[in-house]
Amino acid sequence: MKSFPVAPLALSLLLATACAAESEVAETGDADELKALRFVDDHPTVALRSPETMISLEKSLHLGVFMGARSGSMKDLAGSDRFATIRGAVGDEVKAIDDADRSAGIGVDYIHRLFDPSWLASPEVRFELTGITNRLDLKHRTPGACGEVHFLYRLAYTTQPPADDGGTPDPSTKIDSRLPMTMSVILRQPDDGANCSKVAQKWLNLPTIGPVNFFAQDRLGLGTTPSRVEINFQAVRWPSTIRKDMGGHAEYALRAFTLTNGKLLPAPLTDTPRPDLPTTEKTKLVAWIRDNLGAIDEGTAVVPAAFLATKTSSIAPKPLIRAGNQIFATILSDVTFDPGTLGTTSMKTKDDLIRRLDGMTCQGCHQNRGIAGFHFLGEERNGKARLNALLVGASPHMQDFLVWRESFLQSVAKGQMPSKRPYPDHARTDGRFGDHCGLTNDPVFSTWKCGAGLACRDVGDPLVGSCETPDVRMPGDSCEVSHNDGNLNPRKDLVTSESFACKADKCSPSGNGFPNGTCNSSCARIGQLTNGRKTICAGLPFGTGQYGGFTKCTLTLRLPFQACLEDDQRPTVLRACDATSPCRDDYVCARVYTKPLKKGEDPVELNPETGACMPPYFLFQGRVDGHQLFGSSVSTK
Repeated sequence: MKSFPVAPLALSLLLATACAAESEVAETGDADELKALRFVDDHPTVALRSPETMISLEKSLHLGVFMGARSGSMKDLAGSDRFATIRGAVGDEVKAIDDADRSAGIGVDYIHRLFDPSWLASPEVRFELTGITNRLDLKHRTPGACGEVHFLYRLAYTTQPPADDGGTPDPSTKIDSRLPMTMSVILRQPDDGANCSKVAQKWLNLPTIGPVNFFAQDRLGLGTTPSRVEINFQAVRWPSTIRKDMGGHAEYALRAFTLTNGKLLPAPLTDTPRPDLPTTEKTKLVAWIRDNLGAIDEGTAVVPAAFLATKTSSIAPKPLIRAGNQIFATILSDVTFDPGTLGTTSMKTKDDLIRRLDGMTCQGCHQNRGIAGFHFLGEERNGKARLNALLVGASPHMQDFLVWRESFLQSVAKGQMPSKRPYPDHARTDGRFGDHCGLTNDPVFSTWKCGAGLACRDVGDPLVGSCETPDVRMPGDSCEVSHNDGNLNPRKDLVTSESFACKADKCSPSGNGFPNGTCNSSCARIGQLTNGRKTICAGLPFGTGQYGGFTKCTLTLRLPFQACLEDDQRPTVLRACDATSPCRDDYVCARVYTKPLKKGEDPVELNPETGACMPPYFLFQGRVDGHQLFGSSVSTK
């Protein structure tokens, strides 16, 4: 394939010589929409997420810059050898699942629904720049460098349904959505010869300089040659009607690539061992763990490449009990550790050590206080969007760790020793709703407390629970506790659940798409906040509407999902959320949608800063199935 290599030029040159081909890349988000969004970067020295900033930077930092292509359009990416490697890896993963599962296929006609690799060749699809993160905290992984900078991209599309009468399509029916795939392009930050204090100070100066100028001047000396590329995509999803015990099932394929002689080649996954290590290799890995307990405790250990996998998947929902997300727990199941040795660290038991180790792996990290299989899906570019739209694009894990990363950055800038890396699901200690808490007297987990008015709820993990309303089970609380049989095969693991009564009207169970069940009640005024602003009336698809419900609308009538969602919205009391008040595991903070007013109806003033907690697959951008691209053929099995 023809490629367009990009030399490691200063980013300022790229800004000055933006290719005309960039105009082929679709953009979303006009001035009014972005103004309506009102998103402001709260931790700009460690993460840039503002849609306004991303759209400005994307003109020169489109994905093609790092893939060796003229622009970020799929047309130009098709000529990139680097992107061909990405497409090949995605296609191979999907084919492997397809070949092994007779029930799998692309589209809603199949009960096990696959990612469509043809999206990565469609002119209607694009990768949007959604974030840039400063990972100076990873400097222990990058000898001779000051950590990394990650450029984060999210797969998205714009499509135009045809007119019903065969005439000119109505522009107002255009559909914009995103898809469950992210790509992280990683560049090393050159060593500054001052233990990274100068690099840290440059980032601390970014708010004064402004992000566009900061990268235009390439103050970090990054160039445009990636050291590593990582992808994360939902390879397959089973709806809750098929996997009722789980509330659905999804597998997120995780892959990494390094650039060698201008080509991307598969690379070992960070700190993620192969689950099938032979006995001799397992013995060596255990010896390495015993020799590196201090670094593991500090969060600076790096598992040797000889033990690592080159591919894995993270499993959702109910991440706390899925054996497939706990590789070290499996490998070390028959290994003992001397409490006296562990006593030299803050880890006092084998359980403490295993949780720290599993939190280092790709799947263990992604499934700890994440959004399904992701930590960053990107803030919405359309500030006015209310349907199929996130209110918070970052996971609770990411939100909490940005505070720690800022502290780390400031310590390095001052030449001081940073505080150690927290457990991935416990970077905060105030115990908000949904935060993890200790269920036992374990020396580590017993210190994980819930805040005022909350109690630690058992949801299936014997060690760690979820901070929720005590006893009464208000809307948004779990109403099931699930136990897993420990099968490493996520398509065959068995779950048994016990249900509990809610003070609210009812418990919507896992079988209806609500992992671990959720307490909820009916309401009348969508957008109204109740229970001291802890709950909100929001719309959920419950089988109502003129089209006979969402399922019939999409599967039988084959109408676009946007129209089906608009039609099927039952007012339901759910947990309220925002950037500082997160949802519990397996739920996402979504925007609240209201239908246009009927004659005589009183308007309800929506608070744009408050969302509702709902399963991520209730948002179409969080699932692989149901998307229609009207300008290109959709592949089938």
